[in-house]
Parts: sequence; structure tokens; C-alpha cells
Amino acid sequence: MKNLRILFFIMALGSVAVFAYSLNHRYAGAASKTSLPKSKNVISYDTAVVNRLHKVSNWLNVDRPECLISGTIKIIQMADSAESGQMKYLFSKNGSKSCYIYGEGELIVDGDLVFNIDHHLKRVLFTKKQFGSEFGQQNRFLDTKALIDAYKKAHYKLKTYKSGSKQTISLLNDEHLSCTEYSVTFDTTSLKPEKLFVRMPNLEFLNDKSKDNILVIYLNQLSNSSQIQRYNRSESIVTSQGNIRLEGLLKDYTLKQL
Repeated sequence: MKNLRILFFIMALGSVAVFAYSLNHRYAGAASKTSLPKSKNVISYDTAVVNRLHKVSNWLNVDRPECLISGTIKIIQMADSAESGQMKYLFSKNGSKSCYIYGEGELIVDGDLVFNIDHHLKRVLFTKKQFGSEFGQQNRFLDTKALIDAYKKAHYKLKTYKSGSKQTISLLNDEHLSCTEYSVTFDTTSLKPEKLFVRMPNLEFLNDKSKDNILVIYLNQLSNSSQIQRYNRSESIVTSQGNIRLEGLLKDYTLKQL
């Protein structure tokens, strides 16, 4: 799904991708069978705006040796408000260690091991790097040049506007079946992104925008300092001579290998 790729481009947070998938996965089959309208117009983008988008996107590059990204994810399913909701998220990385916190779940990558902590079920699942290898690879979806080229080929229009110290850059295509809008709002001085907005059509109500699915990601904190010691619970997961045991805050949790 293209909207899934967009979200990996945003920050490569597993939790974000999962929520995007949950919004639209039941429509994927219909989308693959429906042809997109073709535009005869040649699309061109303002180079200065594209260059600024590149610089803004650098703040979302999780391939940095150390970084911290946190905020709130808001999901709006306009056709069914009961399915809407929001949750806080945090991604912290320092070298080979990283920590994802989303709602009541946590994902810890510590060297060659990946731990999935579910506080609701009081359970810790772990596996070798094969399961979590994508977290150690270069973020292939963060190539903004390739992304922009893809949007141009798909006939998205590039728009931008300013409001005080804030600027929004949007890619728009009302006829696209996967994503009709991707927007980023950022501070014009620091170029730090503050809000990401994704609008996905509801394929059961293609001609009714009031039924669309919307994902808003608020970026409250962006830093080159991970502060991972504050968030990583790896001190409660002890590895000794190939054996793993849970201590501290996780001592009463069930441990299971995948």
C-alpha cells in the first residue's frame, strides 16, 4: 500500500505503519483492481519548495546515530467515529539500541535481539534480528528525491502556504485511490516538522470526502539527543550466556521466544 510507504517515509516507526495499515487494509484488494485516471498535464514542481522539503525531512531521518522523535498520532475514520482515536508515541535511538513506545506497547532493539513488550497482557516476546532487521537497515523510504519523483509521476500537485512562522507543503491528488493528500507543517526558522497530515479515501465512498480516513501525526519533540536511558527498559531484560530473564518492572511478565 502506498499510504504505508508514506508513513515509513515519515519516521519509520513500526507503530505508525501498523495504524495506517489498520485504516485501509480491507480496501487494498479493491484498490488493486481499480485503474487510476490518467492526467495529460505535465506536472512541474518549484525547485525551492522541493529543496525545503528535503531539509525538513532530514529531521525525520532515523538513520542518524542518535535521535529522539515523540508526539501524538490521531486517527480519524470519518465514516465510523467509533474507530477513531489517538495515542502517544516515542522513538529513541542510540547506536545499535532503539526503543519504540506506542500506547501500551514497546519495541526494543538491542543489538541482535528484538523485544516486543505488551504491558496490557504483561508479556514480552523476543526474537533474533531477522524479525527486526528492518530497524537496522537504511531507511529506504526516506529518499525524498525518489518520493517526489513518484508523486510527480502520479500527477500530484505541489502546493505551499505560510501562516506567520509556520509553513505547510502539500502534495495533492484528489483522484488517487490510496492517498489524496500528504502535508507537512513546519517552523520556518528551524525547519523542524510539527505536524504531518495524510488523507486516504474510503473506497466504499469514493465520491464522498466526508467519509475519508485521516491520519495526523503531531511531532512534539525532535532531537539529536536520544535520552534513551530514560525510556529503554533493557535494564529489566538480562542476557547471560545465551539465556534471557526478566527483572525489575518486567519480572512478573511472561517471556516467550518467537
